[in-house]
Amino acid sequence: MPPETCYVDTSAWIAVFAQEATARQVASALTQPEVKLVSSEWTRTEVASAMAAKLRGAFISPEQFERALAAFERWVQNGLELLTVEPEDFSTAASMCADSASKLRAGDALHLSVALRHGVTQLLSLDKNMMHNATRLGITLAHTE
Repeated sequence: MPPETCYVDTSAWIAVFAQEATARQVASALTQPEVKLVSSEWTRTEVASAMAAKLRGAFISPEQFERALAAFERWVQNGLELLTVEPEDFSTAASMCADSASKLRAGDALHLSVALRHGVTQLLSLDKNMMHNATRLGITLAHTE
């Protein structure tokens, strides 16, 4: 991996695709030069789930839903690498969740496990607990200014 590899969490993608208040800040972080962006196959599942929940709640239209899924796939086609989730990632994530002080949910622990296994250097997320745990694990936070 290049010297700077940034794992983009689902929360960041949803902010952009759903045009949330933080969308501009996140979009700026997504276009930093000389930083390779990665996510995981799990992110694809979470993006579909989160956008479907927004559709069911009438926060977005069916057209916005389809555009969001297509936009994620365009990112993948244009170089976003989706890291594989391996059986060992589930074990690592379970250990992270077993640490009650971490307050990690299963999905977030799985993201962090994949990121650690692949040696990412940065995390782009809007989830404060996930960000806290990333720094505890030695992953720096991407700037969203």
